[in-house]
Amino acid sequence: MNRGAGRRRIFHTKHDARQFLALISDGHDRFGVEIHAYCLMTNHYHLLVRCPGGGLSDFMHHVGSHYVRYVNARLGQDGPMFRGRFHAIRLDTSDYVHHVGRYIHRNPLDVQPDGALEEYEWSSFRHYARDRAHPRWLTMHELLSERGTRAAYRAFVVADTTVHGKAWPWAVETAVAELVDDPSARSHLTRTVAVALLDLVDPWQMPPIEDWLAFPSAGARAQALRRMRDRRSASPLVEQIAARAIALAA
Repeated sequence: MNRGAGRRRIFHTKHDARQFLALISDGHDRFGVEIHAYCLMTNHYHLLVRCPGGGLSDFMHHVGSHYVRYVNARLGQDGPMFRGRFHAIRLDTSDYVHHVGRYIHRNPLDVQPDGALEEYEWSSFRHYARDRAHPRWLTMHELLSERGTRAAYRAFVVADTTVHGKAWPWAVETAVAELVDDPSARSHLTRTVAVALLDLVDPWQMPPIEDWLAFPSAGARAQALRRMRDRRSASPLVEQIAARAIALAA
């Protein structure tokens, strides 16, 4: 994922979005990167990719640098467009892959809460939800395999449900990546936000978070909660990130 510097627009026109997808297609051919899901929003994008031969950095540099040059030339401007290097989260289980695919495909709900997700033009979900031709560079069998049919996959994405408990680390890390521009601050906030969840989630949601945090003793847990509450009272950002993580888990 990446977003515009200062949360500014990165896609101004439909042609901009088409150019970005064309660069993804070209990068797929050059670097052998599989694209399993994508969503382009006004000021950010999300990609779910697999790199059988490595090459993630080369692929992202190719897409990002060429896109910045294209937009700057079109608008007669110069300088950086994105807030920095792309942010990547490694997905090491099938559960993570499927829930991240769902999250990416639900992204338009942030701006169109009542919209039909399959109507959103700049997401791969419309290809998953309908029996229609899809871009040759879009790999769909992985996300469809667990659900079996397009109808079942569509139901999985659009239904109100709760993320698998083991995906809480992904939800927190994604929320931190979305809301914190300074990479050096992200690692310090991740555990604080995870501890904050213990004050905010329903009791039945706590066990997988407790397992993830792995406090060595009740005293260590109490101390971590005290530190978190001090930081939470001093900074509204902790509350905002925790709320976003809970929303991602919905």
